[in-house]
Amino acid sequence: MIPNNFDILIPYKYTKYAHISSLPVFLLSYSAYYYSERLLSFLAFITYITTNLHWYKLKSSGFIREIDRFFVILTALRCYIAAYYGCYFYFYRYLYFTMVTFSIFLFNEYLNYKTLYKYHVFNSLTPYEKHCIYIRSCSIHMITLHVIQCSVGSFYLIYLYTPY
Repeated sequence: MIPNNFDILIPYKYTKYAHISSLPVFLLSYSAYYYSERLLSFLAFITYITTNLHWYKLKSSGFIREIDRFFVILTALRCYIAAYYGCYFYFYRYLYFTMVTFSIFLFNEYLNYKTLYKYHVFNSLTPYEKHCIYIRSCSIHMITLHVIQCSVGSFYLIYLYTPY
């Protein structure tokens, strides 16, 4: 049986950096475990695994993608609950960072729908233009969601549980 690689959205030479950028998700899992947030630790760890599986062969649809999105949403909801009940005053700061990163992510998705997801438009581009779109799409996603959002969650846990 021949594997179907035609439905891969972005080549692995661009998505391989997600394995490095997903390390803050693992850090979130570790810091949640260290500070006895067991459910958040479990969800973040599963998110780390599914993120690496998803970015290994990045596709526009599929079972791994949907599982990854599901655990990302569950992890985000658990982070909000922990932030809200942990320290209500700093919850709004966390919410602010989340809204900024999510807005950047949505803008990136908008650009993806205009270019990357429209195959007839994307296939008419030059290799250099495709390269630039791949770089933009991957780097914005990795920086905003993998690095910034998960680092903010980890730093929030560290700040919340550090006695002064």
